[in-house]
Amino acid sequence: MGLVWFALDITPWMYYGNKNTKGVMGAKRKNGTNYAYKYMTVCVTAQREHVTLAGSYMTQLMNPQKLMKELLLKSTKYTKGTIRVMCDREFFTVPYIKMLEELDAIYLMPATNLLLVGVDWKRV
Repeated sequence: MGLVWFALDITPWMYYGNKNTKGVMGAKRKNGTNYAYKYMTVCVTAQREHVTLAGSYMTQLMNPQKLMKELLLKSTKYTKGTIRVMCDREFFTVPYIKMLEELDAIYLMPATNLLLVGVDWKRV
C-alpha cells in the first residue's frame, strides 16, 4: 500500500437553536453563532485520495483524546505499519500530543505559522 498518512480532524456543524440542546458544544464564532455539533474523523490520504475510515460525534462529556486514540486504532485495521497522522493546529495541546506519543505515531501539526512539531524526518 505504500506510505499512508491519516488526516485527523474535528469538524463543527454550526447550530443556531437553543444552546442547551443535547450534543451542542461551544465553538469558534462563525456565521452568527458560537455553538455547533462536532465530529472527529480520521481519513486516509494516499496518492491524492481521501477516504474516511472512522468517525464519531463528540459531546462535552467525552474525553476527546480517548476518542482520538479509538478512531486511530480503528483506522489502523485497514493499513499496515507505523501510524502517521496529520493534524490541525487545534490538536497542538499536551493531552493530544501525549496520546500520539503513547501510540508511537509519527505526527505532523502546525504549532505556529512557521514551526512544524512532531516530525522525526528519519522515521518518515
